[in-house]
Amino acid sequence: MSDDATGPSDEGVLCRDEGGVRILTLNRQRMRNALDPATARELRRLLRELDDRDDLRVGILAATGDVFCAGMDLKDFSAGGDWSADGGFDGFAELRPRKPLIAAVQGPAVGGGFELLLACDLVVVETGSWFGMPEIARGFAPGGGGMLWLARRLPYAVAMEVLFGAERLPVERAREIGLVNEIVEPGEAIGTALALAERIAGLPPTSLQVVKHFVGASPDWSEQDALAMQKALMKRLLSGPDAAEGVAAFLEKRAPVWSAPAVGDLEEWFPVRTDREGENR
Repeated sequence: MSDDATGPSDEGVLCRDEGGVRILTLNRQRMRNALDPATARELRRLLRELDDRDDLRVGILAATGDVFCAGMDLKDFSAGGDWSADGGFDGFAELRPRKPLIAAVQGPAVGGGFELLLACDLVVVETGSWFGMPEIARGFAPGGGGMLWLARRLPYAVAMEVLFGAERLPVERAREIGLVNEIVEPGEAIGTALALAERIAGLPPTSLQVVKHFVGASPDWSEQDALAMQKALMKRLLSGPDAAEGVAAFLEKRAPVWSAPAVGDLEEWFPVRTDREGENR
């Protein structure tokens, strides 16, 4: 896909690449950017491509119009849309790319739209926006990652506050509880996210990916295993080319030139297994 590639105006997800940044934009304005199975699967495909391409370092998730995402397309669901197929309903629950992902939010993010934000590493949101997770009131549950990621990110009582009562969660409250990184003026979310992404894209890609994986996975490890993996990770990074380049660039007062990503299979970087992981495999 070329750097200036975009889809047709009726495409569910627009995609363009700017340097090392991939910008994915929800584009179902007539449906308030609600997610149908095809859109969820396309997001998943494009994020896999983000991971697979060495020239891409960071992703941004944005939307057209004045609503970020209204969640599941209930009209599609009531018409018998196949949300059970792989990559459909739970497809966007698994949007956890190895590379950093930033949300640029304008307007409401409701249900699955809120859950999309929880799949991101950083969230920039415009004033006047709000989040909501009304699935319980509709007779089902936040199955696109809401229950899992809120439980991991928030204290228990705060997670229950969001799940049981968050028909409308102001972004100011979302920031207070740690779900939002920055609140900006209307029209500034995508520019702010892009500036942030460009800065992150200048960091060594191998370190970015292994640090993201460690922070996300370590809550499932025992303290002993986490310390052992941290030690092994540091030994490997310090003996790699990027550590030498980073020190040399600092001393020589020049911009570093990082090596190509050397992550490969992340499992190779984190060989220690906890008892819980062994039981689940």
